[in-house]
Amino acid sequence: MKNLLVTAFATALVAGSVQAYTVSFVNVRQADATAVPVVDNSGAAIGQGSGYVAAGFFADPSNITFESLSSFRPFGDGATTSFNGIADGFFDLSREQSLPFGTQGSPVGESLFVVIGNGSDLNSSTEFAVLDAGQVVSTENQAGQGANDIIVTDDFLNVDNLVLGSVATSVDTGVGVVFNEAIQLVPSAPIPEPSTALLGLLGLIAGVSRRRR
Repeated sequence: MKNLLVTAFATALVAGSVQAYTVSFVNVRQADATAVPVVDNSGAAIGQGSGYVAAGFFADPSNITFESLSSFRPFGDGATTSFNGIADGFFDLSREQSLPFGTQGSPVGESLFVVIGNGSDLNSSTEFAVLDAGQVVSTENQAGQGANDIIVTDDFLNVDNLVLGSVATSVDTGVGVVFNEAIQLVPSAPIPEPSTALLGLLGLIAGVSRRRR
């Protein structure tokens, strides 16, 4: 499996020539424990061809909450936003937009974030993570090239730049490598504690009993 990861990533590097302005985002730099898979709230890796991931912007980057996910704007155009990596839990995507040298105004100068969901899009997702890339969009140079490369590794990931979500450690997704860290999605609505849920159920039963009397 490790050889497969190395070969696939090397191929992606060769094929990844920049055209227009490109924002790429990947969570495996090399095939070892420093890669950062994405798992859902139960700890299962997001499967290839499922989930949602895109790089883009928020209306108010200083105040990102579950409610503000509706203001997220993906950068540029891309063929797919589902996980397309070399194993479950991994993505290697890019999106492009024409931003000629000298372009001013949005999205130039805006801060980039990576948004991840467990559904096919944000509307169908129930679990999320938001990562602050620590980068801003610029423009193409005079030769027509420009890029932001967001490479998520265990060195990069921390509780400060993971705005929504949690950091899991020593994660085994079944590919023969125990990863130092993973991004774990969190549900948008809190899951009630068993005691709270039980009290609610007992209250409902009591109410029904009183009405029947």
